[in-house]
Amino acid sequence: MPFIHEIVNSDGSFTAVWSVNETIDDLVLLCKRRGIDTDPLRGTKAAARRSEQLVERLLLHKVFGRPMELLHTPDGAPVVAHSSRYVSISHTPGLVVLAHCHNHPVGIDVERLGPRVLRVRERFLNKRELAFIDADDIVGNLIAWTAKEAIFKVAGDPEATMTQMTLDPFKSQNAGVVHFTAQYGGRTFGIATTIREDVVLSVATEHGNNDEQQPISPN
Repeated sequence: MPFIHEIVNSDGSFTAVWSVNETIDDLVLLCKRRGIDTDPLRGTKAAARRSEQLVERLLLHKVFGRPMELLHTPDGAPVVAHSSRYVSISHTPGLVVLAHCHNHPVGIDVERLGPRVLRVRERFLNKRELAFIDADDIVGNLIAWTAKEAIFKVAGDPEATMTQMTLDPFKSQNAGVVHFTAQYGGRTFGIATTIREDVVLSVATEHGNNDEQQPISPN
């Protein structure tokens, strides 16, 4: 089973990480062995999306210890049927991550390293951030991108835009965990961004719920 590791946060939240290297048939078989109903997913034509949906349900089974139904709010946010636990989900090619917490909302975003973010940085960074994040720093720009995506998910405001969010200065690095804060709409958010190999993963919680996060490490 390619569930590879879990990030443990001392605020009571967790992040489950699955490296996807199975075929869809393999994933369907794994679901059936765990009693997970895959029939509702048959209408998904795109292979990559169906693979993500199957892994989402396998991760929920890993977290809850039993099959769980994944629903979505009108705004598209994931919720688990008949559960009060908060969840957030993100994907990047070959990787699915699920953050969950009993006590408070949590947002997550994951991206693989690549130069595309440099071409769009002026669309999501405000003037202050453009001044301290170097234009050629792929990691630094991806830290900012994933942080703002995570804030968007935890803030619960469909009208939010990335340039309205303000990140406090942080130090870009090629590995490990970067902790910093951000502001949006009069609220403060804590960000914990893990950089490992070619992956940048950010988790956001509202201020007061964001104690230090342990870095990604294989089980």
